[in-house]
Amino acid sequence: MATCTLAASSLARRASLGKVSALGHLRFVSPYPQIELLRPRVEDAVSLARYADDAAVFAGLRDYFPHPYSVDDALRFIDTVLAKDGKQTDWLIHVDGEAVGVMGLFIGEDVYRRNAEIGYWIGRPHWGKGIMTHSINWTLDYAWRELDVDRVYAEVFSTNHGSLRVLEKCGFEVEYVLPNTVVKLGQRCDSICLGIRRP
Repeated sequence: MATCTLAASSLARRASLGKVSALGHLRFVSPYPQIELLRPRVEDAVSLARYADDAAVFAGLRDYFPHPYSVDDALRFIDTVLAKDGKQTDWLIHVDGEAVGVMGLFIGEDVYRRNAEIGYWIGRPHWGKGIMTHSINWTLDYAWRELDVDRVYAEVFSTNHGSLRVLEKCGFEVEYVLPNTVVKLGQRCDSICLGIRRP
């Protein structure tokens, strides 16, 4: 298991992260609570469901994310991840030993195979604490070193101000905006695509 201290700047961050283990498992040492990105485990299902079953979390995600969110939903997600072949691209975000969110990379296909979409969520009690910033930065470092991709991007609802802020903090830039293309909870909003390129 690699251990690191996360520095403020992007260059310092990349220099300090250390090696990624075979499972894509890394523990952060930071001023924040202990943060780990871990391979999903069946025993994490109850904690994951507790944080996922929140209307505020659902409001920032696509509608295939279940709501309400049950332990069975968490188990189905974990089973799907564990059945995947190839390099790991899905993690649970742990804070102080508890699964509180999800981080994932979705590799493109065909002519888009050098691109990856990043997707994530974290339980509301952990918003605004810098945990997602650290988690995204680590995931980017993993993508550049372990995956054959040149671009990572995210598609964010214009109503999801927190996600927009954290992506910009991690170096993502707005690539395009599709006005009024999203219908979420009966309301229309823009889809904003932010991307970052391999250094």
